[in-house]
Amino acid sequence: QFLLAQYQGKAAANAPFSQTQLLQMWAPQTLMAVGSNDRELDQVNFAAYGLGWRMADMHGVKVVHHTGTLSGFQAHLVLVPEQQLGFVVLNNGSNSGARQAVVQSLLKHYLAPDQQQDWVAFYAAQQQRAAGRPAAAQPVGTGEVLLALQEYAGNYNDNWFGGMLIAQDEQGLSLQSARMINLQGRLEPFADHSFIVRWTDPNVAGPALIHFQLNNRRQVTGFTLEPYAAEPGERHSYRDMRFRRQ
Repeated sequence: QFLLAQYQGKAAANAPFSQTQLLQMWAPQTLMAVGSNDRELDQVNFAAYGLGWRMADMHGVKVVHHTGTLSGFQAHLVLVPEQQLGFVVLNNGSNSGARQAVVQSLLKHYLAPDQQQDWVAFYAAQQQRAAGRPAAAQPVGTGEVLLALQEYAGNYNDNWFGGMLIAQDEQGLSLQSARMINLQGRLEPFADHSFIVRWTDPNVAGPALIHFQLNNRRQVTGFTLEPYAAEPGERHSYRDMRFRRQ
C-alpha cells in the first residue's frame, strides 16, 4: 500500500500526500558524493538526498530509494517512477551484501538486463577482499583512568538522542540507552577520562571511545563519543551528540 501511494498521490482520494508534495519529496535537496562503485555498477552520474529519499540516475533512469537497518533486520525500498516500478527487499540479518545482491538482480533485470550477473558471488567476493585487508591499528591507551569508577556512573542525556545510564557493578561500568534496548555495552578503561565501549551486540555498532568532561572541581559533567578507530574522521554517527549529566 505504501508503494502504491507513492504513485497515486494525485489520483487516490485518500492518498496521504498530494502529487505536489510527492514531487517535492523526490526533488534533490542535498547533493551526495558518487563513489567509483556506483559509477562502475550502475553508471551513476549524480546522487542526491531529497525529503526522506535518496535518488540517483542509474543507467540513465531516475531511481528513488532508501535503506533501513536495525539490529538483525534490513530493508531497501526502491522506486523507478518512469517505469511505474517499485519493490521492497526485507532481510533477516545484518549482511548488506545479501540485501544488495537481491536489489541489483531486480534493478538489472529491468534497467540493464545485458549487465546481469551472479550478484551473490559478486558481493561475497567483495566482502572476502575487504576481510583480507589489514586493519588499521587502533589507538592504544594506558588501560587506566584518573577517577574512581563510581565517579563516572550516573544518568546522562543528549537533547536529540535521549538518555544514557552508566552504572557500576562488580565487573565495572556498563552503559545502557534509554530508548534503544539493544544499545548496551561495557566500558573498558582506556586512558585519562576515556573508556572503550564494547557493545554487547556487535551488530548494533562498532566499538566506540567515550570521553568524559570534568569541571574545575574535577566533577564529571558529561561525555562525547567517537568511533574506536585510528582515524575516526569528523562525519561519524556520534558527531552531534553531547551528553550532559543529569
